[in-house]
Amino acid sequence: IDQLADDPVALRACSLVSLSWMTRSRAHAFDRLVVRDGVRLRTLVDLLQDGTYSFRFCVRELYLGSEWPFPKALHLSRDDLVFLLTSFPTLQGLTLAYVRWSADTPLPLAPTPFAPRHLYLLRLYSLHAPGGAPLSMAHLASLLRLFSGVGYLDTNPGARALEEDFTSWQWSCARTRDGAAILYDTETHDGSSR
Repeated sequence: IDQLADDPVALRACSLVSLSWMTRSRAHAFDRLVVRDGVRLRTLVDLLQDGTYSFRFCVRELYLGSEWPFPKALHLSRDDLVFLLTSFPTLQGLTLAYVRWSADTPLPLAPTPFAPRHLYLLRLYSLHAPGGAPLSMAHLASLLRLFSGVGYLDTNPGARALEEDFTSWQWSCARTRDGAAILYDTETHDGSSR
């Protein structure tokens, strides 16, 4: 079954064979969960509120939001995010991309202990307030206070989305004696590399 990890049709078929095959198939099928719109977000929250679905123990990466260019951003409330974070005990990575963050007021300064203990990667791309304006620093800090501990934060605070200028990009970050070094390898829309 592990050899079929990238074949969702085969994983579905394997999950029907027996309970042991279903368990291993689900581990691959639900490893990464993608929610791109509000209807699917509501459906997921409703399913998880039932509490009987074991797929929640398989989800290691959660992607909430749309892709560039986004015709309609996903609206995400603080309550929904907290509920999702507490529903996936094995979550390791969370991506919020092109999301409208619906928290009306910033949270108190104290961190809130809702984040899964094993979450080590948080990616934030183009977060906006409900009206479409870029998210204020107070609201961004409010979002980040949902997480505590040492971790890795990947965000693009630039004036434009990377997708506007590049077709692909790879980067790495490493410690140096003077602080840190960040290296980029990019390909622009005209095919040139930087």
